Amino acid sequence: MAALHAQHGQTDAALSILRRSVALWLPPSGVDGAGGASASAAAGASVGAATWASRDPPGYEFRCETAKLLLDLDESTTTAVAVLEGLLEERDDVPEVWFLLGLANHGGCSFSKARMCLDQAEELIRHRMDDAADETAHSLAREVASLRQAVETSAAAWLADGHCDDDDDEEDDGEPLEE
Repeated sequence: MAALHAQHGQTDAALSILRRSVALWLPPSGVDGAGGASASAAAGASVGAATWASRDPPGYEFRCETAKLLLDLDESTTTAVAVLEGLLEERDDVPEVWFLLGLANHGGCSFSKARMCLDQAEELIRHRMDDAADETAHSLAREVASLRQAVETSAAAWLADGHCDDDDDEEDDGEPLEE
């Protein structure tokens, strides 16, 4: 339904429907329907976590398409990132999901994370192209290369505008990430 509204230029209605849908199946892990920190996450929704764990999420492809719509319609990439990271927890061998996560991180000015995701996508694509002459893999490889160029351009502009290198070296609590 959200896709239909989006196709007809009704982006606000599409995003509203999409957020309501995601709220039904995305566990409350710090994201609310508006793309921000949820009240239940802030309160430590341990009761909610048990309820969510007992639910079967929609299919993998549905969630992947939902992430694409979120990237198209939502100004924030927070919810899309949460959906894509959930997909990677299930299957980390899908290059399109890594590409989309790279796109989401690029949109969120997390350039180091975007690069890492694109590296992973390229590695998986190389394996597919080694196995067969897969046109889908070749097409995705071109998209990854294009996005990588956009990430590098954006990162350079970000630094030229006086911003620090993206904040991927620190978590929300200010502690450096372990490598």
